[in-house]
Amino acid sequence: MNCSEELRRFVELTGIPVATSLMGLGVFPCTDDLSLRMLGMHGTIQGNYAVDRSDLLLAFGVRFDDQGKIEALAKNAKIVHIDIDPAEIGKNKKPHLSICTDVKLASEGINRILEKNGAKQQPTTEKEIPMSNIVVSSAWRKEIDEPNEKYPQSYRTFGEAIPPQYAIQLLDELTNGDAIICTGVGQYQMWAGQYYKHKNPRHRLSSSGLGAMGFGLPAAMGAALAKPGAIVIDVDGDGSFLMNIQELATIRVENLPVKIMVFNNQHLGMVYQYEYEYGDGNSMHSYMGNPSDQDKVFPDFLMFAKACNIPAARVTKKGELREAIEMLKTPGAYLLDVMVPQEAQVLQLIPDGGTFKDAITGADR
Repeated sequence: MNCSEELRRFVELTGIPVATSLMGLGVFPCTDDLSLRMLGMHGTIQGNYAVDRSDLLLAFGVRFDDQGKIEALAKNAKIVHIDIDPAEIGKNKKPHLSICTDVKLASEGINRILEKNGAKQQPTTEKEIPMSNIVVSSAWRKEIDEPNEKYPQSYRTFGEAIPPQYAIQLLDELTNGDAIICTGVGQYQMWAGQYYKHKNPRHRLSSSGLGAMGFGLPAAMGAALAKPGAIVIDVDGDGSFLMNIQELATIRVENLPVKIMVFNNQHLGMVYQYEYEYGDGNSMHSYMGNPSDQDKVFPDFLMFAKACNIPAARVTKKGELREAIEMLKTPGAYLLDVMVPQEAQVLQLIPDGGTFKDAITGADR
C-alpha cells in the first residue's frame, strides 16, 4: 500500500514508461511524459502497444484482468510479477519471476539497489542509457510514442449536444486533476478513466472488478468524511445513481460537500452500446425513461435533489457546460444533471477475445 512515492522514484532512476490499470490511476501522474495512461480493454493504444512489444514487463500489484486475449499479452516479454496476494500470482498470466510481498517494500528494495549501483535520473539526450542492468533506449521511447500520434484518443461529437468525454476533459481542467473521483459502473466509469488525468494516488474510487452499480455515491460520501476540504465528485450514470439516490437525504443531514455529476442518457449506456452496436439490436429494457412520455427527462433527478434541499441544475448544451461545472465553487453538496447522447460510446475498445491490434478506436465511430 501507499507505494506511489517509491514507484515515482523507481521511474526517475530507470526511465521506464508506466501504464496503469483502472484501479492504479493516480499512483503515477497521468500528466508525466513517461505515463502511458490506462491499459486494458478500454485503455490507450499506446499503453497496450507498449505492453505487447515489451521484452521486460514489470507487473506491480496487478491481476492481468480485462486484457482481451490474455495468452497473447506480452508474449515476447519476460514477466516479473510482484503482488501481496499469492492467489493472484500466476492465476491469469504465468510470470517468469514472482515475488509475493508488499509492492512498497519491493520498490524500496529495488530502489536501494539501483541507487547503490549508481543509477540516476535519465538524461534525455543520450541514445542509450544504461542503468544498472536496465537499458531504456530512445528508439524504444520513439516506437511507443508512434501509436499515440497515429491513434490519439478521440470521440464523436453531436452538434450542440454534450459529448460525455468532453465533459470529463472539462472537469479535469477545472479541478486541475486534483479531485477525488468516485464512480459506479458503466460507460462514464470508463470515460472518467480515459479522460481524467489523475495526478495523485488514492484519488480514484471505483468498485472495478466487483462491477457494483450504485457504488459511486456512497463512496463519495465516505471520501468526503475521510478527506475534509478535498474536492470529492461522484461521476455517475442515471442507472447507477438511481440505485442509491436515497443517500441524498444522508448527504443533506450530514452536510457532506459531495458534488454529483450525473451523465444522463436515459439508458443503461453500456448495455445499450453492446445491444445496438455489437449485438443484434434486441433491447433488454436498457431504456430508463418513461416510454409513454419520451420527450421528458424521467426520472427527474432535480426533483429528488429539491426534496432533500440540495442545489441542482440540468445542462443540455455543450456551450453551457463550463459555466454549469462551476458547481464546484458552490459550498456544500450539489447535483449536476448532464444530458448526453445515448449514441456516445466507450472507445477505444478491445473486443472480447481480441488484442489491441483489433481495437475499435474513436475514429471508427
